[in-house]
Amino acid sequence: MHINFMTFKEIYNREKTKLTPCQNFIKEVAEVTRKSENTVRTWISGAIVPDELTKKVLSDYFNVPEDELFKKEE
Repeated sequence: MHINFMTFKEIYNREKTKLTPCQNFIKEVAEVTRKSENTVRTWISGAIVPDELTKKVLSDYFNVPEDELFKKEE
């Protein structure tokens, strides 16, 4: 009986296709809000803020008050 092991490169190629925790977060938020991942990235960067309904959805989802979740950084 012969056991086939993965090569070092095969292991690397398998791992590089996995999402990072940050990528998973963006994907999750996009799914919850039904917005694109690019839109979520713009919220994270502060370039734009979500509309009021989306803020409410995120506030409920993360169990964080809207004014805290989207307060302006000083």
